[in-house]
Amino acid sequence: MAYRHDACEPALRGGLAPWQIKRVLATMDANPVSVPAIADLAQACGVSPGHFSRAFKQTTGKPPHQWLMERRVERAKGLLLALDVTISTVAQECGFADQSHLTRVFERVTGTTPGRWRRARS
Repeated sequence: MAYRHDACEPALRGGLAPWQIKRVLATMDANPVSVPAIADLAQACGVSPGHFSRAFKQTTGKPPHQWLMERRVERAKGLLLALDVTISTVAQECGFADQSHLTRVFERVTGTTPGRWRRARS
């Protein structure tokens, strides 16, 4: 039986095989500032884009874009701990369009803005 990548719980039928999810996550992590095309990720797994999107969500619990945005927020948190780096630079380093894009996504994921999150930890 396949396993969920992030929770070690049995995956429901229709998810990605362990080798597929490993390949996809490595591809998505390899270049955090670009957004890989669903068609490219699907091709790497040998499935159609529609099947890939459904199987990715089945395996990770999140659609590919949501997973990627949350991953970028986690990366941003690490960079925000360096107080000498501007939030605008963090946004650029993590692949967000600009500081306001980072702020919108960060607040949706964490419930607070990057500035407030940083001040609470300094």
